[in-house]
Amino acid sequence: MRLCIPGMMMSAQALLQKNPEPTDGEIRDALRTNLCRCGTHMRILLAIRRAGQLMKSAAVEQMERAG
Repeated sequence: MRLCIPGMMMSAQALLQKNPEPTDGEIRDALRTNLCRCGTHMRILLAIRRAGQLMKSAAVEQMERAG
């Protein structure tokens, strides 16, 4: 069990490294072992989706530069 934001960040990073475009269900599954009482789950889901989009965009830009 991990506590709130630090645990969610670690779980989110591990998820996004495996799958940069997770569904909400996959995100929820990845975060299920985290204990959070702050009630910001919807914002966290949005942030993880956005981070995945940014990671994917950065990877595409790197590939385009590499030619």
